[in-house]
Parts: sequence; C-alpha cells; structure tokens
Amino acid sequence: MITPKRTFFYQPNPLTSTICWSWTFVLLLLGVIFWLEVTQFSWITLFFFVLFGFISTFQIIFRKITIENSHFKVGHVMNPNWLDIDMHEINNLRAHKFTLSFDYQQRHCIFMLPANSVIEINGIINAYQ
Repeated sequence: MITPKRTFFYQPNPLTSTICWSWTFVLLLLGVIFWLEVTQFSWITLFFFVLFGFISTFQIIFRKITIENSHFKVGHVMNPNWLDIDMHEINNLRAHKFTLSFDYQQRHCIFMLPANSVIEINGIINAYQ
C-alpha cells in the first residue's frame, strides 16, 4: 500500500515535554526579570525574548512525524538523524485521545499529537499491519 507523504507535528512524552518547555519558559522569565530589574526595556531583555522565540519555534517546527512509503520517520530538535521505522516493525500500537504509543526494537515510543492526527496515524499504521 503506497500512501502519499503525510507530515504531523508532535511533542515527546509528557515528562520530557514538560521538562523541555519548562527550561524554555525560563528564558522568557529571565527576560521579564531583567526588564523589571532595570525598569526599562534593554538589549538584554530583547535578547532573551528573541532567544525564547527562536527556541520555541524550533521545538514546534522540528518535531515532525513523516509517513511515506511504509516508513515512519520521527524528527527531533537536536538530532539531525531522524528515527526511521519500517511500519511492519511497529508492535503493540496503542492510541488514546491525544497520545500514540508503540514498541519498536525494544524501545517504547510515546508521542503527544492532536486527536485527529492520532486517529489518522493509527489508521495508516493499522493498514500496514
């Protein structure tokens, strides 16, 4: 079965996502602290706000799941080597309202996605199995 290329945005498992976003919001809070400490908007405040914007954008845009030709590819923020999984090797697929989890080569993967993306990915993977 050949499917057209589909791309979905995801967040990692809830614990990892909470930790990553907490550190990202620390940059925003540092900018606000410098702004309130100096009592005027300075270049340090602008630096922290821009850094927060860049890192937030990277965390949203570079976390992608791409499904194409029976391959499930997972892109990470800091790792240029995408995880490439053949869909026939996916075991123990579980889909909940906002999470998709499965086992692959003794690894347990959990992804947080919008509800409609979970339904679509679950349907595509089940069609290959």
